[in-house]
Amino acid sequence: MSYIVYTDKPKLFECNVKLEGAKIKDTVARLVLESFDYNVMFYGVINEQGDCSIPIKKLKNLMENTTGIMKLEVIAEDTYFTPWTDEFELKTSKTVQVEIKNSDNKSKIVENKKVVSVTTNLNTSQPNKQTNKQVTSSDDYVQPLLEQFKKLNATYDSILENRKTVFPIIINYFKQLGFTDTKTELTKFLKLLKQK
Repeated sequence: MSYIVYTDKPKLFECNVKLEGAKIKDTVARLVLESFDYNVMFYGVINEQGDCSIPIKKLKNLMENTTGIMKLEVIAEDTYFTPWTDEFELKTSKTVQVEIKNSDNKSKIVENKKVVSVTTNLNTSQPNKQTNKQVTSSDDYVQPLLEQFKKLNATYDSILENRKTVFPIIINYFKQLGFTDTKTELTKFLKLLKQK
């Protein structure tokens, strides 16, 4: 499960740091949130018992409805460590729902789903015969993409390591299919890849 960070309220990240061979007073801790568009860093303090607290400020208007990677970085004297990494999800803690009770116009709210028309070649012996297929989600396309990455022996960790190169390729794949919310599709893909 992803670590939740909020756009509209601060949060305190807390952990315990145990050091050997370095002085705790000469140690710095920071939390890095890496998303496709932004990298944000928050500095914290470590007390003599090793209790570390890093305040995460509100991220309103900077990173909204974003997912990414969150890292705890510890710098002990001149040595750099990344002892903890996890996915994060940026959410709004407050939401408002409105229900109209007395309205003369009883209009129906209809959910609009993105429909993509894709031409596929279903018969390899007859390459000119094509069929149109209607889809309403990226689920039909995530599985073939997962299989391609599996053939390349790509793992969840290796994709995250090379995200600056790989993420634009995956996002472009979804753009070419006509999906406008490519970051959501990328998140779905990464969650499925992590489960494999």
